[in-house]
Amino acid sequence: MSSTLIVLLVLLGMLLLTVWLVYQDAATHARAGEPVVLRSASFRVEAPSALAAVCLAFWVFFFPLYLRARQRTI
Repeated sequence: MSSTLIVLLVLLGMLLLTVWLVYQDAATHARAGEPVVLRSASFRVEAPSALAAVCLAFWVFFFPLYLRARQRTI
């Protein structure tokens, strides 16, 4: 295996792990009655599955936003 492939697999694993953690954390907050909500103008994401999907599609932008939105619920 080349080192490039190993790095890509590690990065993909980290991406999938963080998306799974976002889903688990958002679902836990939703069950507790304190959902994590991402808001920007008319854009609003609240469902745990939608948060995970958005993080998967646009991780570089939305994962830090999720962490910031999560801070408001703690």
